[in-house]
Amino acid sequence: MSTKNKKRVDLARWGYSDGSFDLVDGVAIVLAPLLIVLVLLVGLFGGPESKPLTLSDWSRAAPTDFLLTTAKELAGMPGNGSSGPPYNHLRQGEHLGPLQLQRWGGLGLPIDPAKTFVIAPLQEVQDRNTYAVIGSKAQLDSQDQSSAIDQFVKRQNEEIGAALRRWNQVDFELRRIWATHYINALEIGAKHQPAEADKLFGPVQTLAQELLYLAQAGILDGLLTAGTTPYASDYTLSTLFIGDGEYFKKLTVTEGLNTNRMAISGGTNSFPGQFWLRPMAFLYSIKPFSQSKDADIEVFFLLLIIAVGFIFLPKIPYLNRFPRLLPFHRVRVRLK
Repeated sequence: MSTKNKKRVDLARWGYSDGSFDLVDGVAIVLAPLLIVLVLLVGLFGGPESKPLTLSDWSRAAPTDFLLTTAKELAGMPGNGSSGPPYNHLRQGEHLGPLQLQRWGGLGLPIDPAKTFVIAPLQEVQDRNTYAVIGSKAQLDSQDQSSAIDQFVKRQNEEIGAALRRWNQVDFELRRIWATHYINALEIGAKHQPAEADKLFGPVQTLAQELLYLAQAGILDGLLTAGTTPYASDYTLSTLFIGDGEYFKKLTVTEGLNTNRMAISGGTNSFPGQFWLRPMAFLYSIKPFSQSKDADIEVFFLLLIIAVGFIFLPKIPYLNRFPRLLPFHRVRVRLK
């Protein structure tokens, strides 16, 4: 049988009686089993699709934590989310001995927490008269809805404008004192009369409450994500702000992403994550890396040394003779 006739017979076995071959059908025959296997693997090992955390979610779920975080930003003592290079020099950042690597990287995205997260969004709301847009969403108990909205917009703009002017007219020390008093009041749940609150907190209470309202209305997410680009695709600022609060830390524990579970290699809710990162994750769970604030850089350089060692293994004396000790090497020698 000629080669050509043999090919026709083979094609006929697959249902092509005339000996022709359809490329689309052939590709479908190959990809269909792969697709079935892929769907099964995703169903067995795929992690759940977690809902993205927004500033609106945070402010609604934990308003007190949101107010506390806002006050701490105004007091100049933000959390770990926004301090250190490449954002600011509030902390020195991670280093390796005398090598201040994170600080040497410079400020790629300079951030003043108080201005970036609180003052600038409120100022933009004031400049753009944003309350005129969201005023209709307010809970207004009035028969004359139009008049009530106008009064609401006017009152909110006046309060923000007065608070911002008062904030900008004083020095950092007085701002810090105001914010510290407000932080203490929130932590103990103390209530103050308006006159006393105005003396102790200055404009901080108004600024924090207005920012909370913007966050709960879903406006603050847009103000921060569109701060560095006209497209709402840069979540750096909102992520840093959320990271300064305690709510996100508690959420990571709930989702099984706390330090004991090693989120770097594990998925949420006990689902498998990036298993190829487990050698790196293992280093974070042992001393001294588990207790070091500079663990990221230390683990990176240790893995770099190991990688370079493998690259230059044939050139390292004694170690380059190690393959001769393996049985596989001796078997190959006997075959020769």
